[in-house]
Amino acid sequence: TYDEAIKEAVENSQQPSAPPGAVNPFEGLTADEAVHGSQGKSKSVRLIVAHGGIMLFSWMVFPPILLYAGRFKENIFGKHWYLVHKYTVTLMMLFVVTGLILANRYRIDTLGRLKGIMRSRHGIAGSVTAFCWFVQPVLGYFRPPKFLEVGGGATTTPNLKRTVWMWMHRSVALASVLFSIFAVRTGLNDHDPEMTFGEEAIEEIWNLNFFITYCVLAYACIPILLEILSRKRGKSTRQYSHMELEMGDVEVDT
Repeated sequence: TYDEAIKEAVENSQQPSAPPGAVNPFEGLTADEAVHGSQGKSKSVRLIVAHGGIMLFSWMVFPPILLYAGRFKENIFGKHWYLVHKYTVTLMMLFVVTGLILANRYRIDTLGRLKGIMRSRHGIAGSVTAFCWFVQPVLGYFRPPKFLEVGGGATTTPNLKRTVWMWMHRSVALASVLFSIFAVRTGLNDHDPEMTFGEEAIEEIWNLNFFITYCVLAYACIPILLEILSRKRGKSTRQYSHMELEMGDVEVDT
């Protein structure tokens, strides 16, 4: 593109040596800043930076919340846990769709087309992640009842279809999390650092150690702590219910 051609010319050009005491106006600037002046990154690059920021936030914040709400339900999130799960999915939808629109707009501005998305590791991982994520609401819509229904009424017999559905739901969620982490990593590593957060930030902050620490905390340590808390609260609730039943029996007997 025009911007890339200018950047390449700036990078490959041999600047004449400045006389002693002279100030180099390009000193301390990146190639992109040297091309575009004080305005910094071009419009097309700002689009992809916004895409990266939105996707990074979306796939690192929302999936753990969805996991916690679906796993621990009312013991942690109260009786409205399903609303937390539902509205978090809706909010994540807005972020993800916005990120996809920005990425596609960038491709149109720079390449003039949308083809070639599946030619990179980031494109493949991102496409699989988006597909898995869009499948989840469809699965949620077709969620079968927890117990079998006979003659229009529910029974206490577990529904095998519900068990199969649950494992499908969990498997797709796991796949989306794994591919999203890979997509974020490849998005940061496989492209020009100036198109994201800069080389220094990627090497010192958004490195492999950060993602390992994040996965351990978000998908191991915090779930273990919530599991302990959930079981303690569940045990307290069962004891309270048992006491209420006993008190009710006493009142009936008297």
